[in-house]
Amino acid sequence: MIRIALLFIFSFLVGFLSAQETRPAFTEGGFEEEALRYAPPQRAGVSDKDYSFGQMVLEETVRQTEDDATDFNRADYFNVLSAFLTLKEPPQAIDLAFKKFLFSPGSCEYLIEFWETVKSNPKYTPIREDWEKAKAECEQDDSADTPPFSLTQYARDYLLDPDLVRLMQKLDERDQRFRKGEYQPKLQTPLDRENERIVDSLYAVYGRYIGNDLVGDKFETVMWVVIQHSQLETMERYLPVVQQAVHKANLAAAPLRMLIDRVYTQKTGRQVFGSQQGVALMPEADRERIIREYGLE
Repeated sequence: MIRIALLFIFSFLVGFLSAQETRPAFTEGGFEEEALRYAPPQRAGVSDKDYSFGQMVLEETVRQTEDDATDFNRADYFNVLSAFLTLKEPPQAIDLAFKKFLFSPGSCEYLIEFWETVKSNPKYTPIREDWEKAKAECEQDDSADTPPFSLTQYARDYLLDPDLVRLMQKLDERDQRFRKGEYQPKLQTPLDRENERIVDSLYAVYGRYIGNDLVGDKFETVMWVVIQHSQLETMERYLPVVQQAVHKANLAAAPLRMLIDRVYTQKTGRQVFGSQQGVALMPEADRERIIREYGLE
């Protein structure tokens, strides 16, 4: 009798645990909160390096949203999706993360901008076909429904200096001229060096970062992207300038994290936040020290 009872209990526990394992870890309505609380297992086929990277991306999402499930934006959904792909999470979780990203405001910009990476990186294989379809729809909608951008009207609406806005628009175009599609470094590098000199001239005049308050949110990252694509000496020189811009809310924190990663990657071969593809993270103690140093806790 006791043996029968033990067998019954054992069968019940096996059934219960199996149900727990098959229950979805993420739901439509609770996805954001669930992603913030998620502690991923290291699944078969996931290297220690990829596992650490995926964990770090999820931790950064907690940091960037300030642990607030209502504060997710397209970048946060994209980061969670990237982490899930790296960690080889189940298809249901990846599909839901992609859906959340797809329907977040402004996702079309990412769908178009990151297509070359998605097309060439095997990590994105599970979603590549859906990504390409969504990208095509974005491009069709953009050509059909989006009115032409008026720089003059933009400057007038936000009370900005139209000449400065026009210059930043030109810098942005020059920075991307030979990066879109197939990157052509022999043609792009001379433009990058010229852009650096223009940024130096702007800094000599304004004495600070040309950010949101001067050129609006459409062009607030232009000075940063020129710095990001500059030589190491230039990046190091402007790193405190970008840091100050973030602390004064003239630039989002994500570009500062990416600039820090670029500097440390070139100097040490290691990175802090994980924005540089294929570069290992530095030890946790060093990461925490640098994060505190730049006020990004």
